[in-house]
Amino acid sequence: LSWLFLGGTMITSVVLINEHLLEAVTKLVSKSNALQESELEYVDLFESVADVMYRADLNGKIIRISPSCLEGLGYSPEEMVGTVLSDYYVNPEKRSELAQKLQENEGIVTNFEAQLYAKNGEPPMGFSQCQILEK
Repeated sequence: LSWLFLGGTMITSVVLINEHLLEAVTKLVSKSNALQESELEYVDLFESVADVMYRADLNGKIIRISPSCLEGLGYSPEEMVGTVLSDYYVNPEKRSELAQKLQENEGIVTNFEAQLYAKNGEPPMGFSQCQILEK
């Protein structure tokens, strides 16, 4: 009925729209799968890293910390999330150094070294790496 009424134009338009819609959905599914794979790789890396890695906001409040903090510092991730990172610094001046680097690098700092006190009050051997992504 539509074909007779519109002289075939409607049928052609619907076919072209369906082809474009299918192509768009296929691309979206592909991008979604790639994003999911990337997320899984990130989580796997974060969960299995030997060094203590964490994300903190600009106030130094820990948002997420790797499970390696239990072995490296003696704290479970649950104990550290929500606490202020500078409370753990062996050298409190590191917080000022970090704040300066954040300003210089548009709020993103990677590979910042800071020695943290372990749960037993002793400074652990080695260092932790900080990646702050919150602006």
